[in-house]
Amino acid sequence: MKHERSGKLSRLYRKLQINAAFHSNKLEGSQLSHEQTQHLFDEHKIFINNGESVSLDDINETTNHFRAFDYIIDHVNDDLHINMIKKLHYLLKRHTSDETNPLTPVGKFKIKKCD
Repeated sequence: MKHERSGKLSRLYRKLQINAAFHSNKLEGSQLSHEQTQHLFDEHKIFINNGESVSLDDINETTNHFRAFDYIIDHVNDDLHINMIKKLHYLLKRHTSDETNPLTPVGKFKIKKCD
């Protein structure tokens, strides 16, 4: 996968990146289409049809997903530990509305206030 990412054999890497980001984000309610996800991966741009709007969070979470996928590839042989999970959360949620919400700190555990 690392060789494919470097551009030597990009077909499987590209397909996994696009499909994983699309389906994972769709489960979280993203409004991006598969075609828009593909265009964002390939061109680093988003297109809008018929005056529709796209949430900035949807765009950022999709591009973040691409980076998190690369992080997983780079650390595939590392032991899973809490700091790795926090790093993945940070990579997925940075530059989203969650970043400014004190109850959902990016890269940290959520805070639950008890009454």
